[in-house]
Amino acid sequence: MIGITHEGAANSIKRLLMTAMLIFVMAGCGPKMVPEQILKDSIAAHRNTQNFTITMKVDQLLQTEDMSMKQKIEMRGEIDAKPLRYFFDLHAKNLAGNIDASIYGTSDTLYYLDRKSEDGWMQVDDPELNKKMDSSLMDYQDPAHYLQMILDDRNHLRAKETEQGIRVSLEHPEEATKRKMAQILVDSLGEEEPFIVKDNDLKRMDITVDFGTKLIRSMSMEQIVTIRMKEGNTDTRVQQTIRAEYGNYNRSSIQLPEELRDALEATEPAAS
Repeated sequence: MIGITHEGAANSIKRLLMTAMLIFVMAGCGPKMVPEQILKDSIAAHRNTQNFTITMKVDQLLQTEDMSMKQKIEMRGEIDAKPLRYFFDLHAKNLAGNIDASIYGTSDTLYYLDRKSEDGWMQVDDPELNKKMDSSLMDYQDPAHYLQMILDDRNHLRAKETEQGIRVSLEHPEEATKRKMAQILVDSLGEEEPFIVKDNDLKRMDITVDFGTKLIRSMSMEQIVTIRMKEGNTDTRVQQTIRAEYGNYNRSSIQLPEELRDALEATEPAAS
């Protein structure tokens, strides 16, 4: 048997340590994740989506000089993109009370169900409201809409692998990006109440993209916006956190309840 001297053992251990260090360093030198390319790949992937499901939760704190109110909004539903069709269950809670409703719409039709009322499904005959719903869907429910919006702010993007996918984070965004995000909130408030943005601060936005499909799995955003009506001098500070999860891409199917199908049939024009 060949003996191993103390010096030989020391050298062997040193070589093992050096090899381990080399493996560790090489493992950390994998392909660099470029946030802009990840976003571009995801935008391309979303062009082929026809439908998907969404779950969204919004926590808001609204403050004026003489009022402070918390509001929680939860929404679950499905969207068919081409042609546009959507169905949502909506729950909201604030000091004024609770909302428990469902919404069904297309590009030119809108139906609303108030579960606390006995009126059943009601057609909303308001073209401006229907147009606003379509705009809101583009702003809040179209996943790829956010990707294009923050892609221009590439100097403040970071990418990191997580168990859920690749997380692209927007930190310390440019003022132009903050204004875009603040305008989404203002637009969603409706044209009948013209607001202007006085101050805005997009704290952070995180978008998680699936490893394989490149489609968005989730989005979260923290934002503080101060708005003012164009006619008047009352400021409203809106602090909100939005969390959305997307899924069932190209596998979703809107199933209308029987009561809504009956309402749709009743409003269809009679055959001549």
